[in-house]
Amino acid sequence: MFRNVLFLLAAVLLCVSCNRPAEDQSKSLVGSKQLPSEDKLSRETLYVTRNHNSDNLTYELRSNNVLILTHTHFGPPDDTETVEGKATTRVSPEVAKQFRKQIWRMRPEKLEDIDHELSWPVRPLGCKRRGPHDFGEISIVFVDDENRKSNEDFRIGFFDLPTEDSCNTPAAKGARAVILRALRLLPPSTVIERFEQAS
Repeated sequence: MFRNVLFLLAAVLLCVSCNRPAEDQSKSLVGSKQLPSEDKLSRETLYVTRNHNSDNLTYELRSNNVLILTHTHFGPPDDTETVEGKATTRVSPEVAKQFRKQIWRMRPEKLEDIDHELSWPVRPLGCKRRGPHDFGEISIVFVDDENRKSNEDFRIGFFDLPTEDSCNTPAAKGARAVILRALRLLPPSTVIERFEQAS
């Protein structure tokens, strides 16, 4: 009798788990209600930068699926920027599409003209800056330069992922997991390896 009750309880729990909706893989983690069409978004340039102490690694994915990796180091004197490594490759359309769809979850709803005073970068839901020195560990820049006529004629949007110590809301945890999962889709490179060794 007791064994039958346990079996029924397990069956009910399994049924509840099966009916629970999966995480919406397209849901915004910054509160954006509506984004442009996927076709338009795919023509934007994406910059994802990992920050660690004095080293940065930037992944630049262009609309033609060209990926540019740049590892920079800031050091004395006067925080001089030195390029430690750079590489250019092309990502397959399938991988580029998967990468973009995950990164779009951090995109602000609207991009701003570069010649206007820009607002602070958006952060995951529930996260606020704690002061001028509350820098994020990963930043993303979305650039719409499709119709630009000069170097200052484009629209831009910023996302900033705070450190776990600064903010660790469910949205922040989700954003961190999504970004790292997206970066793992990209092809390996010695530039990435050297950045991680420096980190």
